[in-house]
Amino acid sequence: MRIIITTLFLITFALQGQAGNSVESGKKESSSIQTETKTEDSNPKIVKSDKPAETKHDFTITQYYANDINFRGLSIYGEKLSHRNQDSYKSFAESWFLSTNVIFHLPLPGLKFLLTSNNPLENRSNKDADLRFQTTPGGDEQVNKFNRAIQSGVLDFDPNALKPHREQNGMRDVFFGQLYYDWETKAGGFRTGMFFLNNQNYPSKFTFGEWVIGYRSSVLKFLNPEITAYYRFSSEANGLSNGNIHTRAILKHEFFKEEFFRVIPILEAGYQTPNNSIDKRNGISDITARLQFFFGHFLIGLNGTHRPNLYLYDNDRNYPRIGGHNDVNPNDGKTVDPSKTAGIANRLVLDTIHQSNTHEAAKQYATRNYQEQHIVKNIFILHIGYSAKF
Repeated sequence: MRIIITTLFLITFALQGQAGNSVESGKKESSSIQTETKTEDSNPKIVKSDKPAETKHDFTITQYYANDINFRGLSIYGEKLSHRNQDSYKSFAESWFLSTNVIFHLPLPGLKFLLTSNNPLENRSNKDADLRFQTTPGGDEQVNKFNRAIQSGVLDFDPNALKPHREQNGMRDVFFGQLYYDWETKAGGFRTGMFFLNNQNYPSKFTFGEWVIGYRSSVLKFLNPEITAYYRFSSEANGLSNGNIHTRAILKHEFFKEEFFRVIPILEAGYQTPNNSIDKRNGISDITARLQFFFGHFLIGLNGTHRPNLYLYDNDRNYPRIGGHNDVNPNDGKTVDPSKTAGIANRLVLDTIHQSNTHEAAKQYATRNYQEQHIVKNIFILHIGYSAKF
C-alpha cells in the first residue's frame, strides 16, 4: 500500500509540474528547441533553433506476403511443399505465407528485441505423399500382405491399421527470436546478442540457438559494410549441427532516405563451416541480392539467391529417403525428385527396372537416372507488405 501511495504522489507531482511548464511556456513553439542565454546587460535572450525534437519510437512492425523463406540459402517452405505435393523442386515456390516482424526498441539505447512469426496461409493439412499401404505414416510398403490375402483368402492383418496414412507434412509455423545490443566506437559499430529459431515443420521439430557477434565498418559508409558470425551453441538433432558457424557479409545503401519513395539494394553472402558433423563440408552457402522498394509504408521486395555449393543442399541428407535407391553420390549436384517416387506410373517404371535381367549396378544407375533431378541452383522470392513505426 505504501508503494502505491508513493507512486500516485509522484505521478500527481509530475503532472502538476508539466501543467506549470505549459502555462509558463505561453505561445512558444512546441516544435522548436529553445535555450536561454544572458547578454552583457543581464537581460535574458531567447535563442530559437529550427531543429525538430527527435521522435522516439517504441517498436517497428513489418508484415509481408511471400512465396518462400530463404534462410541462409535454404528453401524452408518451397522444398517442404514439393515433398508434400509430390512436385519437382522449383526455383520459384508457391508456398505462400504471412510474415510478421516486430522490433522492440528497449529503454537501454542500442538494445533491441526482434520477433518474427512466419505463418503459412495454405497447405497446412497433412497429406499422404508416398501412397503406400503401411501401418504408420512414413512406414514401409506392405501391399504384399493384401496380395497374399487375396490369393489365400485368409486375412492375417488388421485392415484398420494397414492402409494409406497421411504423413506429418502439413505446412507449419516458423518463429525467429533475436536479442541484440548495438554500440558505436571510433573503430566502427559492434553488435552482440543471441539468435533463436523454432521450427514446427517436418521432418523434425526443433529449436536451436546461436551466439551472435557483428561488426559494421566505419569505412565505405555509403555501402554500410557489415559482417556477422553466428555460432551454434545448441545440440538439436542429436548434436548433428552442434558447434557449426555461419558467417554473413552484407552491403547495402538506402537511396532517397526519409522520402516517400525509397530504394534499398542489398547484397549479402554467407559461408557455412561445417554443414553438419557427418559430411563436414565447408563452403559459400549463398549469394543473395535483394531490391526493396518503399512507397510510404508500402513495400515490395525482389530477392534472388544463388547457391554455388550444391552439396550443402542435398535433400537426401536432410529429409527421409523417398527414392527407390539412396543418392550415393553427394557431389553430383542431384537429388531425388519427389514427383518420381510414388504413384502407379512411377512404381511400374521402378518395378520394371528392378525385375530386369541386368547387373545390380546397372539397375541402380537406371533407377537414379529416372528419379533424380538437379538440385535447384537459384531461388527467387517476392515480398509484398508494409512497414510502420509506433
